[in-house]
Order: sequence, then C-alpha cells, then structure tokens
Amino acid sequence: MDADQRGELLLVEGGLCRWHLRRDGVVVIREIVSQRPGTGSAMLATLRAANPAAPIEAVCPCDLPASAWYARRGFRRVETWATRSGREVARWRRDPS
Repeated sequence: MDADQRGELLLVEGGLCRWHLRRDGVVVIREIVSQRPGTGSAMLATLRAANPAAPIEAVCPCDLPASAWYARRGFRRVETWATRSGREVARWRRDPS
C-alpha cells in the first residue's frame, strides 16, 4: 500500500514528506523534499500537529545539509553507523514537547 493511500504523505507547494507511523507510536520520516525555504519546517510542523504525542525519527547521511537541518529543529543524534561504502549515517530523534 502506498503512503498516499495510508494518509502518510504530505504534499505542499514546493515540497513533500513521506512518513510512517510505526506500531510502537514513533513517526518515521521516510523522505522529505523541500524546494523553497521554510517548506521543510512547515511540513515538520504539520506532521507534529497531526501526531502531537509521537516521537519523530529520521535517518540521514551525516555529510548532507539535512543533518544540520534536523539538529537545528531540535532532533538529537541517537545512533551513527557506517554503510558498506563507508558513508556515515545517523538516526535522528525528536521527542514530543
């Protein structure tokens, strides 16, 4: 079943976010794409408003600007590992506030 059929897709002008609510109550951002400043933050706010009691997690390569984006928005790095190619990847988590 696709994310849009499960209601786990945010589409806004200039961006999209595919996410999943796990059985344990954690929201996982599977993909977030922003083509305009502020779009990613707006989608994150919408996701938090729809799931106010849920922690939010995302996985992102450490060398991408998105890692700093998560840190600026209150996510903390909870785990880091190297892929087969040697690229460092981090799991980010933001607990409900």
